[in-house]
Amino acid sequence: MSATDADAVHAILPGGSVELRVADPADGGRRLFVRAPIKAGDEILSLNPYAAVLNDASRTSRCDHTFAKPSDNGGSLLRCARSKVARYVSRDAQVAAWKRGYKEECASLVNCAPRVPPATVRLAARVLWRRAREAAAADGSNDDDDDEIIEDGVAAAAALGLGRGYDAVDALGDHWERLPDSRKASLAHAAMLATAFHAGTLGPGSTTPTDPDPDPNPNPNAADPRHVARLLAKISCNAHTVCDEELNAIGVGVYPAAAMVNHGDAPTAAQSFKGKKIVLRATRDLKRGDEVTMAYVELLATRQERRAALHAGYNFDLDGTEMATYCPHASPDRVEACEGMPYMRNTRRTRLPGGAVLVDHGEGSDSPPWRTGHADAYLCAVEASRKSGGGILHGGVEVVTRPIGDGDDGDGDDGDEKSAPNRDDDAVDYSGGLGGLRGSGGFGRTFAEEAERAFKTVKARSSMAEMEIAGGRLRDKSRFEVHVWGTLGGADREHTAMRVAECASLLAVAERHLAAGGTKNGVESALKPLARMSDLMNGDDASCALGPIHLLRVRVLDAMQRAAVTAGDFESARDAAYAVLPAYRLSYPPCHPPLGLHLALIAKIEAHLVDLNAAVQFAREAISCLNVSHGRNSDVVRMMETLLGESEAELRYNEYNRSGGNEDAETGEGYLEAYE
Repeated sequence: MSATDADAVHAILPGGSVELRVADPADGGRRLFVRAPIKAGDEILSLNPYAAVLNDASRTSRCDHTFAKPSDNGGSLLRCARSKVARYVSRDAQVAAWKRGYKEECASLVNCAPRVPPATVRLAARVLWRRAREAAAADGSNDDDDDEIIEDGVAAAAALGLGRGYDAVDALGDHWERLPDSRKASLAHAAMLATAFHAGTLGPGSTTPTDPDPDPNPNPNAADPRHVARLLAKISCNAHTVCDEELNAIGVGVYPAAAMVNHGDAPTAAQSFKGKKIVLRATRDLKRGDEVTMAYVELLATRQERRAALHAGYNFDLDGTEMATYCPHASPDRVEACEGMPYMRNTRRTRLPGGAVLVDHGEGSDSPPWRTGHADAYLCAVEASRKSGGGILHGGVEVVTRPIGDGDDGDGDDGDEKSAPNRDDDAVDYSGGLGGLRGSGGFGRTFAEEAERAFKTVKARSSMAEMEIAGGRLRDKSRFEVHVWGTLGGADREHTAMRVAECASLLAVAERHLAAGGTKNGVESALKPLARMSDLMNGDDASCALGPIHLLRVRVLDAMQRAAVTAGDFESARDAAYAVLPAYRLSYPPCHPPLGLHLALIAKIEAHLVDLNAAVQFAREAISCLNVSHGRNSDVVRMMETLLGESEAELRYNEYNRSGGNEDAETGEGYLEAYE
């Protein structure tokens, strides 16, 4: 999208290459545009966070202040002797963190030990402590030599007119009036926890804030839970997931200036991180007037999946209808409200044996009764069963997976399974981690579910018992809807839907096993459902098969590839990685991070299998992509350059020996053992 004359130039970022334009909210509201040409791979923004926090999985392996691993700086991490929670790569990092609020946080962590509040609660408290430091600096009561006020993130937000310091955070939108009551209640409860943690009154044994002896002279500057609830709402729809170079989430941060970047299905920029510093790079050449956009959600998805995820997390509708038109992935109440529309008159719902629902949109339909994206025809395609020779058929299948326990309680509870909250109605427990704050495949902004997880109970039970219980819930086929349209080549529609629902159910179980740390036991537990899925998605005499890059097939193949790598079966991993590559090329822009990392994965597998020509081909393409998305000096680019150089050297070595008659040199065995 390009700027129009109707948009008002509101502010210009330092450096003069990007400007903020303000339009009507219906037209995108606040947006960033390019003022001068920017080359693909060039940095658009590079900003420190106003506040950031590691997730639970990264707290013990990364520096709490810099987010660096000890391997990045040499040596091991130093642990805070008092709270025993934070770890640091150096004494300097520990001193800097102490000045920037960990002094107060350490005392609060000691008070609630051994439990640690979830990431969003700690992030909100860090924002509040920084606000207090700014207030103290303004009235002269803070004598610390602190450089927070001159940070690039603060300067950028001020230049955009958002305000300086905390004012920029407060200027972010929270969509409070559009939130359902259930969502507001969730945020209010999480706000009570954050307020108590900030005040140091969150005790160790209780599941709710405790204050047995109220202070007769309360601090007038203490946080108001109502204000903190609104702050959590701002964090929910404006924070960014901080990732490592391989798109694994390691934390979450608040970047007010970067929050002005809008979503785009064809994004012009991609984010990466240097520690906790966000870097936004152009993914293609940009000219003056081009809008800077990024992907908030996973792009390897159907348009309606993205639409539902964007509305759940960010309260805007990709179709611009306030979710008034049919979206199969929307919350059940919204789906029901749209099913009386004239364009839905041919739709029939049938409850199948096992609990899944077949939603049949008619044999005469060439397409589903909703707006589709450019890739949807391929991501929903079906073909004749592999036993009968295959071949694309008329029609399509789209699978809807409801989060466990999804009900009719409003917009705030719909969305992607990855970010679905646990809906146990047990007592509050603040021992959780980052939980549902999953980025869009690791590279977008966070979904809005973590605040709800802040008061969900994590039951004390063995990992195997938990796996069995969760696995039983995941196998509940009532969570799945299978939408079909077209003739499907005359295949039995109910039989096809039952097989597809079973495949989706087994995938959820396999993913649960694979998520259990990628251990050998987890992989072995995942192999049985994966084998069954391979049969289900290829059809039989009565049902059709999923198309070659049908979205469910792609997700099954992705799980198979990860399981194969963990099990050391690199031939199978290569087959699966090649099979999903067309879907990656179709769904992602040419230099988008997941595509580059997938190409790098194939290059590493080929190098391990000593197919050096293929390793060179994919390493070159990966480097070309990752130079743009990650930067030329990133570790992942350097690793690919090393692989490329060694593969090319081995090919030259083999050619030299062949020309000299040394036929034994053709195998090249052992040369690339480093990539095993």
